[in-house]
Amino acid sequence: MKNILKEVFIGMIPILILVTILQFTIVHLPMEMYLRFLINTVFVCFGISLFLFGVNIVFVPVGNDLGSKLVETGKIAVILIFGFVVGFSVTLPEPAVQTVVGLVRQINPALSDSVILIITALGVGIAIALAFLTFFLRLKYKYVVTVGFGLLIILMILAPAEFRSMALDVGALTTGSLTVPFFMAIGVGISAITSKSSDNQASFGILAITSLGPILAILILGIVSSWF
Repeated sequence: MKNILKEVFIGMIPILILVTILQFTIVHLPMEMYLRFLINTVFVCFGISLFLFGVNIVFVPVGNDLGSKLVETGKIAVILIFGFVVGFSVTLPEPAVQTVVGLVRQINPALSDSVILIITALGVGIAIALAFLTFFLRLKYKYVVTVGFGLLIILMILAPAEFRSMALDVGALTTGSLTVPFFMAIGVGISAITSKSSDNQASFGILAITSLGPILAILILGIVSSWF
């Protein structure tokens, strides 16, 4: 916990320095607001540290064990269903996704928040299932990612212009602070059993595939919504 707290505080120092320089040179915010920023920064550091501490002692080991146990069952259908359900359910409460949902709705008010959120979560769920399938079948990531990005380019051409940049942002935000450590830990557990190599390098790449899912989902949503 001590080391995590130290790392978080060190990471916050550049932000504090930048805001302080802007405060006394260009921006000149009310002093009360600046002092409130300094005080709340301390609370943020402690909050992030507690969150990361909880992730490290619970999410990572649990995800690692889950990945290993799932592979040991030998039932690929169970692995794929689990990947989809986890990807779908973990995406719904992700704070960054909630923010993007509101922005997408501003582009097209005809789309409801629930539709955008569900489409995004479906994209993540399918992508996670595909990533687990890649582990299980020992497929080459370069082929999976090449096909994914090829499809992305085609959809980028077909989708309305206002959905293109938004889709890319959604792909980045869905791999948030809650999903990344959990998915990576599960990937390490799965690859530890399925990988032919002695290390766990095969677990890397799961986030690349995961980020493609919601991007493709939002682009497809944009294409479909343009028909109506």
